[in-house]
Amino acid sequence: MKKLYVSSILLLLSFLSTGCSSLSPQTEALIGKPAPYTRLSLLDDEYVSIRRYRGKTLILVFWASWCSHSKSLMEDLNDYIHEHPNHKAEIIAVSVDKMDNLTKLRNMIYLQGYDKIKHAFSGNGIHDEAFLSFRLVSIPTVIAISPNGIILEASNSFSTIRRYGDK
Repeated sequence: MKKLYVSSILLLLSFLSTGCSSLSPQTEALIGKPAPYTRLSLLDDEYVSIRRYRGKTLILVFWASWCSHSKSLMEDLNDYIHEHPNHKAEIIAVSVDKMDNLTKLRNMIYLQGYDKIKHAFSGNGIHDEAFLSFRLVSIPTVIAISPNGIILEASNSFSTIRRYGDK
């Protein structure tokens, strides 16, 4: 129990110190390996395993409404979705906002026109199951997963979406 507590504190300190920054070595170590089993709580109240998307490229975009880098990436993602309505990859924006930001998040999605993007939100902040499963410490982070479940790339860049969006 003490080990878990210390690990959680270190993860939190790492997140707070990097914020909207680079990837952790633990996340980078996942590239080329099978994606961890995790589930997403979609904003429409559906709860799904990422394994549901096997057979398609899956792109997970971890972001938060309070992070300026995340907002920028979401604007680029929104433009991409509108410019490529027939993109092949399944793209899910996973918000790591806390539950008390749900109304703000829904308003942002509506006002910014992010309604064509599939959204996941647990309300658990950085304790989101998927965020922890991918060993993330910063946002935004983009994870591309192959149709057979292998992590292809992890980055803080929109270029990952552009590279894998039509695969």
